[in-house]
Amino acid sequence: MTLEVLSEGEMVEDVLEAINTQVSADCQFRIVAHSFGTFAAAWLNRSVPQRIKELILLDPVSISISTSNVNQKFNFSYGLQKEDFCLKRLSIFITSTTEISIQNYFRHYFLWYNAELFLEEISPSTDLIIHLSKKDCILDYHVVEEEINRFKRLRLKSKNQRITTLLEENHIHGEIVFDSTSWTKIFDAVSGIEPMNERVTVTSNDFDVSKEELAVIRSSLVEKFARDSEFLSDAYLLSVASKPYSKDPTTRRPLEYTISKLFDVMKWRQENGAAEIPNYIELAYKAKNLSKHTTDPLLKKAQRLAKVLNTGSMYWHGLTKQGQPILWIRTDRKPWYPDVDAEIMALIALTDAGIRGMPNAITSFVAIADSTAPPPPNPEYMIKMMKALVKGYPDRLGLLVSSPISGIVQFVTNLLLPMMPGQLSSKLHLMGRENAKEKLCDVLNEEDIPKFMGGNADHDIYYPIQSKCSNKENEILTFDWYGMINRLASAKDTFLFADQDIDCSG
Repeated sequence: MTLEVLSEGEMVEDVLEAINTQVSADCQFRIVAHSFGTFAAAWLNRSVPQRIKELILLDPVSISISTSNVNQKFNFSYGLQKEDFCLKRLSIFITSTTEISIQNYFRHYFLWYNAELFLEEISPSTDLIIHLSKKDCILDYHVVEEEINRFKRLRLKSKNQRITTLLEENHIHGEIVFDSTSWTKIFDAVSGIEPMNERVTVTSNDFDVSKEELAVIRSSLVEKFARDSEFLSDAYLLSVASKPYSKDPTTRRPLEYTISKLFDVMKWRQENGAAEIPNYIELAYKAKNLSKHTTDPLLKKAQRLAKVLNTGSMYWHGLTKQGQPILWIRTDRKPWYPDVDAEIMALIALTDAGIRGMPNAITSFVAIADSTAPPPPNPEYMIKMMKALVKGYPDRLGLLVSSPISGIVQFVTNLLLPMMPGQLSSKLHLMGRENAKEKLCDVLNEEDIPKFMGGNADHDIYYPIQSKCSNKENEILTFDWYGMINRLASAKDTFLFADQDIDCSG
């Protein structure tokens, strides 16, 4: 072992020598770099930009290092915040801030002006994936994110380059290494980064959308809503833009109409505090034995949201044959006198989680409702729920199957139909139990049909009624939220590996 530090040139030469033993000297390759390793990525990009097909940068300390005090934080970090403390995070923190070779380099050899990655130096033909951790104690993710957004606007006219930003709300620096869900997101981003054709469509009935038009849509969203616009994937933007125009189905939606529709989505999300709702879930999960009489408004919101989720009346489980996440709705678990605002919070939380769990290029989900014993209709909830689907999640619902047919279900449907756009109402299927099972067999594998819909799969193992939850005595949030997220991620991995042929050879 030695503390001798290679120069920038020696590092590049050695890495290229290793690469060239595996591929020809003119073959392109991908670079995956984390934290300190993004300095080496910057050197390689500066030396052989034409050979780099993709740059995948995780917790990239090399971006804007001259303005974000990374050097100081590596050497004199203030440590973890109390609310973020756990054994795993402590080990990450100690490793990243006290590792001997890193400390030797920073204290004796580090020259920030050689190590900084200036994004303009990246070739327009190189795709870029950047992963950021919101609770990063080493780099200032706000500074890096602002720099990335500036670069995106600069490169809007690039014909072949795609820039993807992945943000983990609750990660500290380095936590991605231990998080399989984050790696799944990166895998999805890598699998989706291929040079885009001039014609990109979602279904055979959609119209063409050019790369230039997609760039205009994305630019408009970034300018108006900045970071929040990343919630809307390029695949979804294409899906919305390519649909027939309601006033003239023989033509595509005008670009101005599409942008206005997407602006409405983002405004609705802001008005309903969609970006903050995951924080309430985390708060409810962490808060042990929370008093029912708490006066803290955030805790009260977390408590109300948890109460809705704990019923187990809505949850994601599995994918359709086409890769769409399935939202299961069990109306017999719904309360007769609902907390409407909390129900809408839960609907937003679940829908956002399902969207984030979609495989690459999938933009819609399927909802399947067991309507055996629904509660009496609540007009306020029905109106707000319909607004959520129309304003907050347009073109997201691919199919809704409700079974069996009952008087209450028919009554509710008749009330809602006049408020539904034609494209949405055409996706509703009210069926008897036998017809519903036949329909479900078209949508998903027969072994995945749950018992309450006439199949054999037992959902109650994962989503029991609240009184049978294993952690009901210890947590405010007894619903297995994070287990649901992990199971959805596992289903997505299975789908991707089974149905996609990903070229990672470079």
